Amino acid sequence: MRRFLIAIALSLITSCHLSQTPSDNSVKISPIPEISTPELTENVEEKIDGIPRTLKINMTLTSPDDLRIKPGELVKAGQTLSDRVSEKRSLLEKKKLLEISLEQVSRKIPEPLKPLSLPNMPKLPEANFSKEEAVIKKAEMSLFEKGEIVKKQKELIAALDSLEKGDIERDAIMHEQGKLAIFELKYLQSKVNLESALASLNSAKADRKYEEYKHSLEQQKRLLELQRQELSYQQTNSKYIENLRQQEFRKASINTQIATVEEKLGSLVAVTSPFDGKIRKINYESQNNNYILATATLDRTSRGTAEATTMSEFVPRMPEIVAQISYGKF
Repeated sequence: MRRFLIAIALSLITSCHLSQTPSDNSVKISPIPEISTPELTENVEEKIDGIPRTLKINMTLTSPDDLRIKPGELVKAGQTLSDRVSEKRSLLEKKKLLEISLEQVSRKIPEPLKPLSLPNMPKLPEANFSKEEAVIKKAEMSLFEKGEIVKKQKELIAALDSLEKGDIERDAIMHEQGKLAIFELKYLQSKVNLESALASLNSAKADRKYEEYKHSLEQQKRLLELQRQELSYQQTNSKYIENLRQQEFRKASINTQIATVEEKLGSLVAVTSPFDGKIRKINYESQNNNYILATATLDRTSRGTAEATTMSEFVPRMPEIVAQISYGKF
């Protein structure tokens, strides 16, 4: 097309020079022929490589600050048009807090200790009062001997009393009575020893009963302690199992929240320009909740587009260019 227009201009120049007369000093200007301007369509080039020249790019914004372009700006293929940086930053902070919470929740819960088995309580030895019984037997024998001595001494004194009483007999009786007093005293001492031995036996038996009572009481205390430990372990273990369930529930909940945040982060991709071009305009279409829906109109650029632009500017100026050629100003 460009070559065709240049050829028309050259033919017009040649015809102008041939129409001039050499005899007249004044230059006669031939009238400029009217050149019909070809009709131009509004869209010189509807498509470039089969792709529409004008593209509308939809963008979802949190705020107008998410835009990285403005109308009239030239952009390159791959250049970022919009990026929801503030929302990404907020989601990343939320994800970090959730990960910290997950780490805290995932700490191992200490397992309750099982109740310790108490050692078997030793049995009491068999009751043995042989020592006390031996002392009693000895005391009984001593008492019996002392009693026999006292009895014989009394018989002797009685025999002396039946005799004629002279000075000698009276002295003998008094002497034997003195010995009887000593024998009786020893008898009483043996009797006291016997009573003491019996008391020792009774005390030993009472001590044995007290030991048996203490032993039985200790067994009951140990049994109660085992029951208390077992009950405490069951309660602690039930609480431990419940804590494990709650921990798993909280972990699942936090993991779900993290997955949701990651899904949102995955959807927050930066919108980039698919081609080189110029941003003609940006329209804010609507608002959906907290999101703004915007559309950027991109005019693609290419070599064919540049030539079409040059031709669209050149054709309307064809009459002016021909006139300048006729006056020799071109």
